[in-house]
Amino acid sequence: MFTEFETRRTPVREKLDSWREAVSEKLVFVNCSAGGSSDFDGAFSVVSAGECGLASLQGSRHQAIRDRASIRKTGDDFYMLFLQQVGWMNVAIDDQEFEIRPGDFFFYDASVPHRLSFEQSFKHIAVRIPRNLVDRNWRALGKRGCFQLTPKDPLGRIASAALDASAMSIARMSDDDLEIAVHNVVDLFAAGAGKGHTLETPHHGRGTDITFARARSIIQARLKDCDLTPDTIAAELRISRRALNKLFEKEGLGPMEFVILERLEQAARDLSSPLQRSLSVSEIAFRWGFKNTSHFAKRFRQHFGMMPSELRHH
Repeated sequence: MFTEFETRRTPVREKLDSWREAVSEKLVFVNCSAGGSSDFDGAFSVVSAGECGLASLQGSRHQAIRDRASIRKTGDDFYMLFLQQVGWMNVAIDDQEFEIRPGDFFFYDASVPHRLSFEQSFKHIAVRIPRNLVDRNWRALGKRGCFQLTPKDPLGRIASAALDASAMSIARMSDDDLEIAVHNVVDLFAAGAGKGHTLETPHHGRGTDITFARARSIIQARLKDCDLTPDTIAAELRISRRALNKLFEKEGLGPMEFVILERLEQAARDLSSPLQRSLSVSEIAFRWGFKNTSHFAKRFRQHFGMMPSELRHH
């Protein structure tokens, strides 16, 4: 659903409250303060589908506060990714403070109390990412909690450009468009963030999150290839098959099981998309690397508790 909001025509005394109510309803529940000043104006456009959201926001000096009471009240469970475009955003979260400057990304867990302070006019892009999506696809990001990233490498810059381009298309996005845009942007952001940060040290014999992120990128790029094998993945990572198996041990499954689950998720997305109605169930199965429909249907039912055809008509 697409929504636009602005305070320009709102009575002066009601502007900040109107802003708080609109942001809380459409993006993330917050309390707002302008430090006694009534000189506030703001505007945003947002598109959302389920728990995913993408918004472009701009406004004047104020603070946005998300305390424990707010978090308990809504029960929201998601992460936020910001790309600052104009002005500085000062963040206080989990006994840490950050100065987010134009061009910087900031990623954080919205279930942790925090305060965003804007001492001047600002503009930024915000992405709301459900926790289950992060846990499934970008676990290394979730483990880092909250952090600032200034894009210096190509992947970070591409992520920034992709998010900027996505924000410019908010008004025309379908639910499927939003899902694809969020996945692509966060994939690029995660890859760029992972290049400069290792959560676990390979000297201790454990797989690193950066290596797992690379493995996942290889799998995603070749998900439709029915000939994808653990040996292929290991070769592209330049590690042994044994090292690859150990890398996936902490995920509780083997490399090919991970591949199958990723394929099932993509197939389910196509089956539930109105844009893919022209494709048969078998065409979708083959599209995502399954070699026969019987195996696909069996694994689909095991994973989702229903047959592929049931999901399509659900």
